[in-house]
Amino acid sequence: MYECKDGVCYLKPSTNCKNHMICQNRSYREDGLCLDCYNIFGEWRSHQKTEVIMKEDNDKCPVCEEDDKTVIYRMNCDHFVCIDCFKKIYYGIEVKKPQIKLGSNLEDYKEQLDRFEKMQNIYILSSDKFSSKCFECCIYKYI
Repeated sequence: MYECKDGVCYLKPSTNCKNHMICQNRSYREDGLCLDCYNIFGEWRSHQKTEVIMKEDNDKCPVCEEDDKTVIYRMNCDHFVCIDCFKKIYYGIEVKKPQIKLGSNLEDYKEQLDRFEKMQNIYILSSDKFSSKCFECCIYKYI
């Protein structure tokens, strides 16, 4: 990105996006968000927060039900999901199929492949959980 002043253009310095642990992007904006995060979480949206907040302790993700995961609070409530589920919900990014590498441990690869297949099944069978509207809020609202 360039910034022009008095007819001279300069390369504008960049920093990591406020949500870098999720989006992996750099930011050139004054608010510290990359363009992807601004379009999804910007102040012009109706989200309560613009920056992702990680929960202090690891916990069980209510979507994929994996234990001891780093979890992040959702953007409109106090419920949380793991990083992989957050990426799927807000960015549409799914867990990538693992690639076996020469010299890698076959057991680790099988474990990663099992996790990938489990996540693919969750994406298909639990599509209602992958909405930006929190399914837990909807459940508790009707109880």
